[in-house]
Amino acid sequence: RMKSGKILTNPGVGNPDILCPIGEADESVRLVRIRRENAHEILIVNFQVHPDVIGGCRISADYPRFVRETLENALPGVKTIYFNGTCGDMNHVNVNADKVDMIGLEKQFDDVARGYEHSKHMGRVIAGAVLAVYSKVEEQECDKVSYGQLNLEHPSNRPDPSQIPLAEKYLELHNAGRDDEIPFKGMELTTVIAEAARIKKLEHGPDSFTLYISGVRVGNIAFIGFPGEPFNKVGRLTRERSPFNMTLTCCLTNGSEGYFPTQEAYDEGGYEAKSSKFKPGVAEALVDAGIKLLNKLKYS
Repeated sequence: RMKSGKILTNPGVGNPDILCPIGEADESVRLVRIRRENAHEILIVNFQVHPDVIGGCRISADYPRFVRETLENALPGVKTIYFNGTCGDMNHVNVNADKVDMIGLEKQFDDVARGYEHSKHMGRVIAGAVLAVYSKVEEQECDKVSYGQLNLEHPSNRPDPSQIPLAEKYLELHNAGRDDEIPFKGMELTTVIAEAARIKKLEHGPDSFTLYISGVRVGNIAFIGFPGEPFNKVGRLTRERSPFNMTLTCCLTNGSEGYFPTQEAYDEGGYEAKSSKFKPGVAEALVDAGIKLLNKLKYS
């Protein structure tokens, strides 16, 4: 939130116009250890933050690689799998970073600080949280393994016809490489282009989308997967209401349908809400559907 009242995603490190962050960072890590006879132990790690720390046009496993490598190097005979959590509004940028925090980071095309060395740092920090509890995990009975899926139909965020001319103008300028003629810079420019693309794409429908929610139960542990990038609150509320001893909430599972912002995010505006192809209420609907599926797995 900026001092003017405007909502900006990634407004830049040290921007003097920043009033305060929006939302609550979720620094909780979930760990499942699977011990096997005559085979490697498997660690499943579940945390929530965008793997967009490197950026640009390079292909990389980003910080999840360093989560895996750090744990496997520290724990002989262990293999690690990383499941990213509900990270729609969670990223690596500390807008109040000092000189030390900025080591390994540099501004890129959208004024967002990114860097390969910082991805190493993040992977090691997450791995460090896992190592802190590795020897103190509670054994769980695995009496039952089951899987389920639930289909959620949600309205699309179709535009008002009055929005279409300006959206077409911005897209035409952007596609022609004339971004300097659009009255926005940095992440604000990225936001208006993404919003214009959403408006144009949904000009003629569809009126709704089907979201496939997936769940797996292993004894008293559950995995719930959402087919896109839910805001962190979706994961927190799902875990709080889940009937299982531990629930791992995962993003981009069997689908990549974009952002699932909370109602508050739609009210405030911002990149994720303006670009989302779903009408407000989608995050809350996902929580309700996820709990319905988890209860079915638990009690059926």
